[in-house]
Parts: sequence; C-alpha cells; structure tokens
Amino acid sequence: MHFLLIDVMNKSNLIIFSIILSTLAPGILATLHLSFFITLPSILLGGIIAYLTYLLVNVKWDYQGLYAYARDFHPLFSYIFLISWIISYYLYVIYTIIYIPYYVLNLDGFSAFLVSFAISIITTGLILTHPYYTFPVIAFSQIALVIPIGWERSIGALQPIPYLFTNILSSSLLIVCITLSTFIKAEKRISWYILFSFLISSIVLLYGSFLKPSEISIYGSAMGNFGLILAEFTMIRNLFKCEW
Repeated sequence: MHFLLIDVMNKSNLIIFSIILSTLAPGILATLHLSFFITLPSILLGGIIAYLTYLLVNVKWDYQGLYAYARDFHPLFSYIFLISWIISYYLYVIYTIIYIPYYVLNLDGFSAFLVSFAISIITTGLILTHPYYTFPVIAFSQIALVIPIGWERSIGALQPIPYLFTNILSSSLLIVCITLSTFIKAEKRISWYILFSFLISSIVLLYGSFLKPSEISIYGSAMGNFGLILAEFTMIRNLFKCEW
C-alpha cells in the first residue's frame, strides 16, 4: 500500500490510474445491488477480461490499443473492428447521455433535458481541450459517493434462471470497458494498475450485493456513467490522432 501511495503521487501516474478506474465505473457497479450468485460469476468473467487486458498492455501500451492488435492480425480485420467499435460506442454514448438524467437521477421534463444538454456540452468541451485532468475527479468522486456509510443491509434478489444469465452477461459487459485502457500511452511497469482497479471494482460490486445503496449513491452512478462517456470519446480521439 505504501508503494501504491508513492507511485500514484506522480501526477501522470495518478491520471493513468484514474482513467483505468473510470473505465470500470465503480460508481455504477456498487449500486447494481445484484444477487451474490450474479456478482460472483461476473467477477470471475470480468477477471479474465482484466487479466487479458493486463497481458496485452505488457506487450504494447500505446494510443492504438486493441486496434493495433487487430491490424497486426489482418488489415481488413482492423477496419471491421474500428467500424463496429465506433458505431457501438456512438450508440452507447447517445443512450447514456439520456439515461443519466431520466433513469439514474430520476428527472423529467425540462430539468432532464437541461442535464442531457449540459453533459453533451461539457463532454464536447473536454474532448476538444484536455480531458485527462478530469479523470481523477471522476474516479475518486465515484468511490467517495459509494462508500457504504448509511447503507442498509439487504441481500440482492435472485432472479429466475433466464434473467440470471442475462444479468451476469450485463454486469460482465460493463467490466469489458476496461479494454478502453489499452488506448492510452503508459509505461508497462504500471500495468498492475489494471489489476488493482479491477480489485477495487470487484469489492464495490461484491458489497453492493449485501447492502442497499443510499440515496446519495445515485450521484456516484451518474459520475460512473459520465466517466464512461468521457473515456470512450477520449480513446476514440487518441486512436484517430495517432493513426491519422
């Protein structure tokens, strides 16, 4: 732990760590309140993804990320990857900008529209300038907002078998976003940040299975969603600036 504190005191390392943590969205994971029988398989599946990501960045950790591996495999495969990636994340971002005010913050009418509009403007402004310094605020505010103080004991409900598999896949797919961390440039010696960030996210997902989130935790979920939006746009920008 002492080594961790010394390491992240370096400004650039702190930013890298916060970007990786933001791609895992601990603010969202903590508030899912899933059954333990969903949480445990999700952590196991997510652990495989996190470890594979860790292995990949130890080979090459640069702005081209997964696209570089796809291109090395075959140029055609890289274009398929790029097009599908951009389309899927574009649709996700558009949905999430609306999802935050209406479904996370439970707003409606003009106030919901105003929040959606503000998210769009802020995200665009950050992407056109320098978004990196925003990630420490996003990452650590999520953690602060989902600290389980005042949370009530409550076991996450076990869903019927068909929904059980759906929820496992849904929560695991959220963890897939850790692969976004391959689209930053960093030193291989800090690749363990990926595993440590996954450990933090696993802990919050786990205690969320046994505790009912407090009302303030919805803001942690909102920050988690906003962090994913910013991370996705940042990684796409990194790739395009590097490749073209």
